[in-house]
Amino acid sequence: ILLVIGVTARSTTCSCTTRPDAPRVLDVVCATAIGSIERRDVPGARARQDTMAAAAAAVATAQATIKGTAVLATMKFIRERFGDADHERVLGALPGEHAANLGGAIISSAQLPLDSLIAYIGKADEILGHGDLSLCEEAGRYSAYESLATVFKLFMKISNPLGMVRRAAGMWRHFNSSGELEVVLAEPNHIVLHLKAFARPGGVYCRRLVGYFRRVVEVTGGKEVVVRHPHCAADGATSCEFDVTWRDTR
Repeated sequence: ILLVIGVTARSTTCSCTTRPDAPRVLDVVCATAIGSIERRDVPGARARQDTMAAAAAAVATAQATIKGTAVLATMKFIRERFGDADHERVLGALPGEHAANLGGAIISSAQLPLDSLIAYIGKADEILGHGDLSLCEEAGRYSAYESLATVFKLFMKISNPLGMVRRAAGMWRHFNSSGELEVVLAEPNHIVLHLKAFARPGGVYCRRLVGYFRRVVEVTGGKEVVVRHPHCAADGATSCEFDVTWRDTR
């Protein structure tokens, strides 16, 4: 029996030359040989790919940034609500790296570490708020107000809540290096958004977004606004979901 097994990176093949009267024995030999090669090679390749993918995701998460305008709006909110001294107190309570990132002059067009903003908002909620993340939501409302007064100012007179939330979703990557914000349902007085592949889902930032979306709808004419966050990637969901409903007054 002459047995030739050819293995490539993408496939395992077998070509055999033998007597016509011995197909069954050869089939077993070939299947055993190929199966042995596949079991030995493919799992290792998959493990390496998984490790590389995890490492790339970790780097992307660590390097996630947010535009300086969002950071400045949050700090402005804290200063106006509590005063400069409390703003400095929050900065002083941050770990050294975050304090260094936020302690100097901040340029509105600069990209700053997302983790530093989250640390600042979370520490402010802990020191100046009630520790229940409600201050994070208020900070989000204020940031939306600032955005509508600057970036989205041109759309204010012509947009309704549905249109403005759509525009805000479309501008997500203008402010954030991480994640994709997608409108998955849009109907009168109701819109559902999914935030996918965001580096830091969960408590602090998701509550900030709840406040942000609520204010966007309120400023453009919505009343009795309700923003629900039924699913979060931090809890294992495939994306963070924000379900927004309101009543029109215009």
